[in-house]
Amino acid sequence: MIPKQVTLPASLFLIMALALAGCSGSDDVEAPVGAANTATDSSAQIAANKIQWFEGSTAEAFAKARKEGKPLFLFWGTDWCPDCSQVKATIFSGREFIAKSRLFVPVYLDGDTENAQRTGEEFGVKGYPTMMVFSPQGDEITRIPGGIGSKRYNNVLDLALNDIQPVARLVERVTGGGPALNKNEYRLLAYYSWDQDNERALAGKNKLKLFENLSAICPPPLTETCSRIDIEYLSTLARAIADDDNPFALSENLKNKALKKLRSLLQDRKLVLVNLQFVLSSSAEMARAFTSSQSPRRASLLGLWDQALKIIAADPKVSLMDRLYTSRGRLRMARIDGPEQPLSPEFQQRIADHIDWADQQAISPDERQAVIDAAWNILSAAGMDEKATELITRELGKSNAPYYFMPFLAKLAERSGNIDEAVDWLRRAYDESSGSATRFQWGYKYITGLLRLVPADIGLIEKETIRVFDELDGHENAFYQRTRQRLGKLDAKFREWNADGANDKSIRLIYTKMQTICSSIPETDESRTTCDSFLAEA
Repeated sequence: MIPKQVTLPASLFLIMALALAGCSGSDDVEAPVGAANTATDSSAQIAANKIQWFEGSTAEAFAKARKEGKPLFLFWGTDWCPDCSQVKATIFSGREFIAKSRLFVPVYLDGDTENAQRTGEEFGVKGYPTMMVFSPQGDEITRIPGGIGSKRYNNVLDLALNDIQPVARLVERVTGGGPALNKNEYRLLAYYSWDQDNERALAGKNKLKLFENLSAICPPPLTETCSRIDIEYLSTLARAIADDDNPFALSENLKNKALKKLRSLLQDRKLVLVNLQFVLSSSAEMARAFTSSQSPRRASLLGLWDQALKIIAADPKVSLMDRLYTSRGRLRMARIDGPEQPLSPEFQQRIADHIDWADQQAISPDERQAVIDAAWNILSAAGMDEKATELITRELGKSNAPYYFMPFLAKLAERSGNIDEAVDWLRRAYDESSGSATRFQWGYKYITGLLRLVPADIGLIEKETIRVFDELDGHENAFYQRTRQRLGKLDAKFREWNADGANDKSIRLIYTKMQTICSSIPETDESRTTCDSFLAEA
């Protein structure tokens, strides 16, 4: 359902400003004459360098927002999530965000609290972190991209915006031929978290046509805003081209236009920083979509991309995690024609040196969680297992959530053929994890690991599966969102394990256990269907 149009108080626009702070560099906006500046607030909460997150249920938070006429800022996350840690270390630690937080109702919805997964499903969240802004009346205005920095803060904070509509309404205007958007509405669309939309604003829409249209009509003076819309179009187009089932036929004219946009972006330092996440992650995808292998065009594009990555890596205002991820960008370019392409010793040494640098620079627990996760992703992709083992093993003694890194060590042990060690790491990760939703997620990792690594150890699989399921019993709203998703995947894994019927007895045992748990859920609760369907008729 499309949210109703609302006229919002100025405090919401300050939140929107915070949301837009995810890109480096200045925005193509000017602060209006007489814009308020509240960044100098000296309240006790700022002195304490702390956001006063609302204490109470989300329903109570929305009631407070409605009563006080304040917007509501919802942060859906959890302690172990690296991207959540990145947001905490950049956005939430900033003095200006803390100063502005008194103007809205800030809600931290930890995914492990009792009703969090059900609430997350109601809001249509899609992974940690999800950041959402609601009007005082409870209308969803926007979703903010994760992994954002605090750069483009000051100019946007002073915007005197009026009558901003929810993103869903703006999309309706674009697709339905409604009134033209103003520059601030384009900006809101440019900084929406499209990857986390989860069929809200995009429900029933052709995403490629939407972004093609937006890219064509975005006013040229809004250079930086239009560049973000352009990359949504180019990314959507690249995925359509790579679709194995129904590949998009790319004309030479369209290819030339795409390359022109890419080259223009990569040669502009401001645009590189405004589109930092795209530049970090999309080099190989874009080159494969719009250039031919071994062609001069591809070499030229990748050369420009390498220069853009150097801009990011050298900028001290960019987060450590993002500066480190420039190594992943270069790795993807090095293996653009195949994931098994060997890396030179010199290339591997540059990766190792970059990771050592980031490891030494990362001090706070939040920063380390983000940086070490990035380092693992890079080392794992590069096949540098010895370096990865050393780094992750050492981090166990430093991390506030060491269980998060233990499945990485299990993967490394599995690669080396040490199955017993891999199983032990998965078991330990589950045993040391905490929080109901988190424990089921790590229990899922453990059980699927057993099915893959020791499929013949039927007794262990039965025992440990029942142990994991026992923890779901009696938990209100246990079968929603992340737990529901993993239960569905686990169903498929068990059916695969029993494809020949050799493990029928075990399947019946596990199914019976689940039915015992299901019986305590009211039949009117929609999660009862999720529970009842697990291994049904298997």
